[in-house]
Amino acid sequence: MSKAQEAQQLESHQRFLGIPMPWAMTIMAALSMIAFAAIFYSFGVFFKPMANEFDFSRSAVSITVLIRAMTSAVLVLPAGALTDKYGPRWIVVPALLLYGTSFVLTGRIDSLWQLYLVQGLLMGIATAGPWMATITTVGKWHTKKAGLAMGITAVGAALGSVIFPSLSSLLIEAMGWRDAWAVLGIIVVSLGVPTALFLRNPGGRRKEPEVRSAQGGRTDLLSAWRLFLSYIRQPIFQSITIMFLLFYFSAALIQSHFVNYATDMRIAAVVAAAMASVMGLSSLAGRLTMGALSDIFGVRSSLAICFAVTIMGLALMAWGASMAMIWVAVALYGLGQGGEIPLVPAVVAEHYGKERLSTISGMVAVFTMASTAFGAYSGGAIFDWTGGYFWAFVIMIAMVATSLVMALRLGTASVTLRRQEQSS
Repeated sequence: MSKAQEAQQLESHQRFLGIPMPWAMTIMAALSMIAFAAIFYSFGVFFKPMANEFDFSRSAVSITVLIRAMTSAVLVLPAGALTDKYGPRWIVVPALLLYGTSFVLTGRIDSLWQLYLVQGLLMGIATAGPWMATITTVGKWHTKKAGLAMGITAVGAALGSVIFPSLSSLLIEAMGWRDAWAVLGIIVVSLGVPTALFLRNPGGRRKEPEVRSAQGGRTDLLSAWRLFLSYIRQPIFQSITIMFLLFYFSAALIQSHFVNYATDMRIAAVVAAAMASVMGLSSLAGRLTMGALSDIFGVRSSLAICFAVTIMGLALMAWGASMAMIWVAVALYGLGQGGEIPLVPAVVAEHYGKERLSTISGMVAVFTMASTAFGAYSGGAIFDWTGGYFWAFVIMIAMVATSLVMALRLGTASVTLRRQEQSS
């Protein structure tokens, strides 16, 4: 047993307020994720008020999400490597401070380039590492029921998706979109910083990163990108990244444009925001349920279920024959989309182990974050070109269906781990 494993075993018996340390870490990670969910689930509510005031097209506003996601895609791999090396708090706490500042500054913008700078570039820097840092740290703390633990962490983001759409809508009605951004900024910093300060890797801070090169020697932080190049040549890594890349395209499109889609169908803005919150509530159930089921039935089966349920939700949403159908659609979509989230680090851990979980998950996130960029932008572009979202739904259903087929064809974890051990 390595020194790191011995230290983790000792720490697992420690308690915080009577709670075993691995589960205390899980709870704190979940609470910090509530704060980071705010931008992803509230931006769609602010979309129309900002666009209408400045007379921006939907594709122009959607470029904001593209810039944010591409910035995060560039930085997420170094953030993952830093998390493995120093621990999550050194990533999450500074990110939260920049995150809250970006909220406040968004309320002061008066031009499109300022929106791109604040909500695109600054917010992209702030959101690059925290999600990966928190959920993979939780995965490191658990040897049993890791899927359930990461599902609980993901529930924090789901709670944010329940809270922030409706809260944002109420704040906009009460004080306008500018002051609403500032209030949200204060909320997320107040909630996120105290919980993020608690987070750390098992075994404490390491003096050297746990990243090794393809040749087996230790590397510095910048060499994580060279390690990345060795992984993208592996068929199983390619399958994992493409599967999630396609899925996250649809997730970003829905998050950015669902409220627009619903209000275009003459659904009141407050009701549309409530639907987005129900989607988040259903996502909460999916994250918790699928995380636990992955411990029992395996990650591959759980992924297939998530993708199938997501397709059903998208199909009903596109059909939209009645108000009741839209409510059912958002519930199904949220269940499938949310259930997939804790399975990203779970499938990485299953195939590659936990020693470099943050780093390898960051490699996958390079592609998924880039995909979210184009998903959000494509929704606005398709609307501007066609006057509606029908073809956006066709594309999303086809992509998630491809992800479903790829999930069913994933190789076995034991083979991947054996090959990885031979190459390192």
